[in-house]
Parts: sequence; structure tokens; C-alpha cells
Amino acid sequence: MATLFDPQSTIISFAPGATGSILSAGGGLAAGGLGGAAGAVLASIGGGAPSIVITGLFSGTFVKVQRDEDAYKKKTGANGDVARAKVRNKGGSVAVTLLQTSPSNALLSAIHQLGEVFPPTGQDVGALQVQDLLGGTTAHAAVAWIKKVANVEFADDILAREWTFDCESIDIVHGSGGTID
Repeated sequence: MATLFDPQSTIISFAPGATGSILSAGGGLAAGGLGGAAGAVLASIGGGAPSIVITGLFSGTFVKVQRDEDAYKKKTGANGDVARAKVRNKGGSVAVTLLQTSPSNALLSAIHQLGEVFPPTGQDVGALQVQDLLGGTTAHAAVAWIKKVANVEFADDILAREWTFDCESIDIVHGSGGTID
């Protein structure tokens, strides 16, 4: 049995203007055939606000999810005694790397501009979900926003645009990875 990872089975969706879980009308994550991705997701949130399924992922590492801090802090005393303290901060970040030609760049840019032009409205804040449909790994933030707009570079080749989301609290559940016989 071989381990299988298919980048097209990874879905990244963002629902600006609403926070909570990214769910379909039936209460579960909706599946459909978007962009040729195996089991791609077209999701909506709570009251039905539309979400964006981020497409045009760059080759190589195209998504990185991480917590802001370690789960525990350790302190070693003068006699070698060790104590640990639980860190309650579940905040984190998600970096998504897109092709410069991805249509998601324009959508993310427009969402980011909502936050800069109309800060009090919160229209640039929403739920963020990363899901590997083959391996079961998921990352979900009920409240997320674009922390850093992608830098702009041009060259004689197709380049990457990296978007960084900040997450108030992010839940990360690791799956087992897909398998084939």
C-alpha cells in the first residue's frame, strides 16, 4: 500500500463578512467538482454568506498552517526540576501561496481592501478552512483576516503570490494521509 497525496484534494476556503463554521445547507462540508479538484468544496457559512474556494495554488508548498506559540512553556530550575505551564493562546496563521495568474489573487485583494477602506464593518473578517480530502487533515479558524497582502514581483517566469491570514484561534486536526492499494 502506498501513501498518496494529491494537491488537488486540498481545499482552502474563506468566508469574509461572517464568522463561524464553513458549512453547507445540510450541516456538513459540501462537495462538488470545482476546478477539477478531486472532491472539491464549494462552501457557505451559517447564514448562507458565500465563501471563496481559493484556486490556482503554486507548486511546492502551497499552504502552511501554524500556531503562534508552543502548547506549553517549560522552566528548568537550578536543581534540574522541570515545570511546565499550559499556553492558552490558540491563535495562528495560514500562509497560502498562489500562482500570480490565479483568479483568487483579485478576490483576496478586494477583500483586503474592504478592511482598509471600511475598518469598522468587519467585512474582511471571516471563517477560514483548510482541508485535505484524501488524508483527513483539517485546519479551521472561525475568525480570520488577511494579515499580509501578497507582495508583487514580476519576472520572465510565473511567480508566486503569498497571502497570510491571521487567525484568532485555529483548530488543527491531523489526518492519516491518503492510501492506495
